[in-house]
Amino acid sequence: MTARTPVEKLPLAARKNLRDDFENNRESLEKQISDLLGEQWKIDVNPNLLYAYADADSWAANNPGSCIKGYVEGAIWQLKRFVESHGADGAAEINRVASTHTITIAPDVEKKNSYCGVDIADGVLRILFTEGNLGTNIDYALEKLEPAVNEASKAGEENGLSYSTRNGIRAEWTSQLEELKKKLVTQLHNDALELIPNFEANAAALKAAGKNASREDWEERLGVFTRNYFEGLEWQLRNKNFANDDMLYEGFNEAVSTGKIGFRVVDKIEKSYGEVVIEDGVLWIQVKPDTFGVNIDYIAEGIVDLL
Repeated sequence: MTARTPVEKLPLAARKNLRDDFENNRESLEKQISDLLGEQWKIDVNPNLLYAYADADSWAANNPGSCIKGYVEGAIWQLKRFVESHGADGAAEINRVASTHTITIAPDVEKKNSYCGVDIADGVLRILFTEGNLGTNIDYALEKLEPAVNEASKAGEENGLSYSTRNGIRAEWTSQLEELKKKLVTQLHNDALELIPNFEANAAALKAAGKNASREDWEERLGVFTRNYFEGLEWQLRNKNFANDDMLYEGFNEAVSTGKIGFRVVDKIEKSYGEVVIEDGVLWIQVKPDTFGVNIDYIAEGIVDLL
């Protein structure tokens, strides 16, 4: 889309609609956003710029106030859904990456969307519209809010983990780590066990794999699948009665001399979907990007032979 210059002045009827439908409701709309996100937010939209993109005699041209109000109300609806799903952490992340606490409406000059979309640029949450589609699909502009938050959040993180990944780790790994470790300690009679999830390196490996990764949703699933792999190991240990067989658990602790158990995504494995190996006294559960999440429960089925 070619960048356009804002018009100098709106027609009288358009100015009246802008006042009646948007300006008179601005305070209420800003309050709704602020209440949802827990910080003071503002709406900063240039109606003269939007008018420059509106088709002649279109609804958006004749009713710029109604158009802006509609976009913002649609954004509020999508923000509410996001906060209901992600809670206070989700609201805090939006406040962090959209640091100006400002929402605007802007042309999608990079043509990333078909009708409308959302991104976060320079700390501003932007409702985007494409050329010829101003006022189209208003309610769904923020439908892909989470990917927009992810993209913005990765730019501000040294480890490059997106919001969805960090949120999944908190919910599915950190909150259940103590219980998971307790179960493994029970099987192996080793209170000094250390679990290495390797999140940053694994995220980098999966990202680098691109479309060759087994799952498109790996960012959201990294936390839970990592936990599942360790649970798969524990299930195999329990199934083989490690806890009650001193030869087995002592053999494990002798071979895994560091007491460290880790999970990693690597370029090459010997088995078809995943395996466990011991390197320098560390037990590694390992998979390739294209087998991530496949046959998790059976990842350590050869554990006894390995020892």
